[in-house]
Amino acid sequence: MKQFKHHKHIFFDLDNTLWDFSGNSRRILAEMYLEFNLSAKGITDFEAFHTQYKFRNEQLWNAYRLGEISREEVRLNRFLISLRAFEVYDHGVASDMAEQYLIHTKKQTELIPHTIETLEYLQTKYQLHIITNGFEEVQHFKLKNCGIEKYFKTVTTAEEARSLKPDIKIFQTA
Repeated sequence: MKQFKHHKHIFFDLDNTLWDFSGNSRRILAEMYLEFNLSAKGITDFEAFHTQYKFRNEQLWNAYRLGEISREEVRLNRFLISLRAFEVYDHGVASDMAEQYLIHTKKQTELIPHTIETLEYLQTKYQLHIITNGFEEVQHFKLKNCGIEKYFKTVTTAEEARSLKPDIKIFQTA
């Protein structure tokens, strides 16, 4: 790998760059599908539920990045809307799922392949940092539980910077 002589810092995103968001999320949703007995509520196909959730989650995150909705709306509505797509109109279940999803997320440790090797190599040459739009209360747990927290000099969250990537303010804060 060619070393950039004038660069001393490297900034990473966390989700789907280092931490395997897609794989970890799928595992969480599979556990929650069983935990909340969604098949008994009429959602008989986990794959269909997972596809619906991914689609709605991405839509809501895009709206959040554009400042159209709050993070709380993302948290709840990704489940509320996904459940409604299967004619499950239970706000309480959606709310409980939103809460449990964040709890389960903190415990997931699957990284993108070669993350540790890459960080080991880069830390000897650069100062490493994280800039993330992910929810602050889970991002630090992800880093710690995956054993990669030690590689980063700073972790800048969108909530801390009061701006979301790609807004320049989050990069200036970092």
